[in-house]
Amino acid sequence: MRGEGDVLGDAQSGARSSLRLLRVITDADIIADARAAAERVLEDDPALVRHPALVEAIERRVGTAERAALAKN
Repeated sequence: MRGEGDVLGDAQSGARSSLRLLRVITDADIIADARAAAERVLEDDPALVRHPALVEAIERRVGTAERAALAKN
């Protein structure tokens, strides 16, 4: 069985996922809720000025390859 692949970057389906505790198929509701919450934060504070800890966490987690993939969206 093939896995979900990597959520960020360019790894193909079946490759090891960057998700550590979630699985796309079984945790779809949790992922959708998290996405909705993230969208609300960005709508309220697009530059994340009021969320410096979030900015720091993103900078630690998102590397060059992931930034390039996100820039394409």
